[in-house]
Amino acid sequence: QEGEEERAGLEEDTNSGGDEEPMPEANSGAESPTGAEEPSEERTDYTEDLGAVVATGHPDIFQVTYRIRNFSRTKHKAQINSQPFEVGGVKWSILLFPQGSKAGVPKTSNHMEQLGIFLDSAPHKEKNATYTCSACFEFSVISTNPAEIESKSLHHNFTPDDSDWGFHSFIRLSQLFDPKNGYLPDDLLTVKLIVRVLREDETKEHRGSKIQHEMLLHDSKTDTGFVGLKNQGATCYMNSLLQALFHVPALQRAVFQMPTEHETKKRRRVSGQHPAVVTRDNGVQQAQDSVALALQRVFYRLHYNATSVGTKALTKSFGWDALDSFTQHDVQELDRVLCDNLEEKMKGTEVEGAVPGLFRGKLKNFVKCIGVDFESVREEEYYDLSLNVKGCKNLTESLKNYVEVENLDGDNKYMAEGHGLVDAEKGCTFLSFPPVLHLHLKRFEYDPMKDANVKINDRFEFDQVMDLAPYLEKIEGEQHPPLNYLLHSVLVHCGDVHGGHYYAFVRPTCGKDWFKFNDEVVSRVTMEEAVSQNYGTSEDGEAIAPPAKRGISNLHRKFSSAYMLVYVRKYA
Repeated sequence: QEGEEERAGLEEDTNSGGDEEPMPEANSGAESPTGAEEPSEERTDYTEDLGAVVATGHPDIFQVTYRIRNFSRTKHKAQINSQPFEVGGVKWSILLFPQGSKAGVPKTSNHMEQLGIFLDSAPHKEKNATYTCSACFEFSVISTNPAEIESKSLHHNFTPDDSDWGFHSFIRLSQLFDPKNGYLPDDLLTVKLIVRVLREDETKEHRGSKIQHEMLLHDSKTDTGFVGLKNQGATCYMNSLLQALFHVPALQRAVFQMPTEHETKKRRRVSGQHPAVVTRDNGVQQAQDSVALALQRVFYRLHYNATSVGTKALTKSFGWDALDSFTQHDVQELDRVLCDNLEEKMKGTEVEGAVPGLFRGKLKNFVKCIGVDFESVREEEYYDLSLNVKGCKNLTESLKNYVEVENLDGDNKYMAEGHGLVDAEKGCTFLSFPPVLHLHLKRFEYDPMKDANVKINDRFEFDQVMDLAPYLEKIEGEQHPPLNYLLHSVLVHCGDVHGGHYYAFVRPTCGKDWFKFNDEVVSRVTMEEAVSQNYGTSEDGEAIAPPAKRGISNLHRKFSSAYMLVYVRKYA
């Protein structure tokens, strides 16, 4: 399903003249848009600045920044070549086509209205006329607005006969020169290149997907301090939930304090370490881990691994087989089952009550009769709330809808014991909210007109700070002080009711720093990318935000929306 989403995005980009598969370049892509030769007299009314090759923290990943001042004066240039630089033992240069590239492009194409960018290995020919080099690389056109940064990545096997590769259509010139987009502050174009020369074994394993480009070019641990979770086939929904749970420190502590020593007695423990750290004996059949121990291992490795963490032992502890790992399950159900399992495991231990203490709230359902002295009351505990999206503009409206009082009258009167059918008011009110509040948004509903389940992708806004005091039970003569909650995680679904992809945006400290956890890749993002760009679509169905960094298209954005929110109580 995720592969289908990848292809769908590729088709959309191709049809719009956007991020399509590049075509091999004739004569190293050096043919000018007009086919005419370059004028012999060079104009010097623009200047180039190629920065030094900079290490990124990963031994094989390097970064180069290329700046062109007075870029608007490059219109007379068909092609601009940067000075050569060396990465991975190979000499490279950056090729820019300010007015688009003609080489290998159909006459009906609109590539002439786009900025073309290529990575060229031609400088290496002087050193080695028979070289072969496999490289993964990413170009970014930098903007003063981080949400507007345009990035695209590729992989290519470079040879003397196929020495350059890149994008005929990297960004539309109209978009580039529009001042509100912030690409040319003071007429300065800044292009950032990240490049990694692959070893032979890495080349064989490379599948060419965009997600793998990011994995190869961005070391999550170095860039963010966090690592991702491996996708077993269709476990992205589980990965997004696990990252949201992992970044609740109180839950982490409780999980690590669960007694699991008895499960590791027959395994070689690492002296002085937590039971999650064991050395398995090769060839010895091991007993299946409990959910508690498997989760301990996942959390431990998320702390200390340098690369992404596997989850097969955890899903095996759920009783899943290989087919389950390729089937998307219900996130809300998984959330409840996991919390129930942990709560049961903690009973009788020093961390008993930790799960309900973090996630359990209480509400009161009532039916109050009108005209007679009778009221039916039932208290109920909850670990999450399911809120309507359809018909609600934002989270405030949805919460008001949740506690709205319903009038029982006419043909819908209430049968009160000892009073018969009477008019009444039915509703609920909250008695308490938990320190960590899970809100599941009803994005998937049954449509009786279509006789099928559909995805509700309507625009639904939510704030980073929310006061829940107005929804607590009213006590006569008392006024509740503000009960502020901070947005901690936004879990997103991209796709439709038949499938798609899940990922999470998490603000671990509830400060200003947001991170995107997309399976194995973790990256820093802006507040807009994490929050407002996941509201859903406007009433006319248009995307409500510009494309975000790394080439996310408007089509992709239109089908992406938040389906679960995690709020934590301020000072909790």
